[in-house]
Amino acid sequence: MPGPPCVRGRTGGRPARLPTGPDAVSVPWNPSMDRETTLLLALGMLIASALAVGVSGVVLFTRDRRLVRAAHGTTDRGSHPEGHEES
Repeated sequence: MPGPPCVRGRTGGRPARLPTGPDAVSVPWNPSMDRETTLLLALGMLIASALAVGVSGVVLFTRDRRLVRAAHGTTDRGSHPEGHEES
């Protein structure tokens, strides 16, 4: 009768045994995804998180610029806080 399955991990190259008995935890859901699907899913999640960070950065940037403009009392995009110099 064969023993429990071996898992290679950070054990210096020797096989590590899966826990058996009352301490063992079973995984009820075992998705069968190949490497390509896993890679595409990870890449899609990376792109989605990068977009979320980019959008939130733009929102924070525009809010900060609006607060600075309101503090200086400027409403026109071309106006300078010190006013126009005459020559």
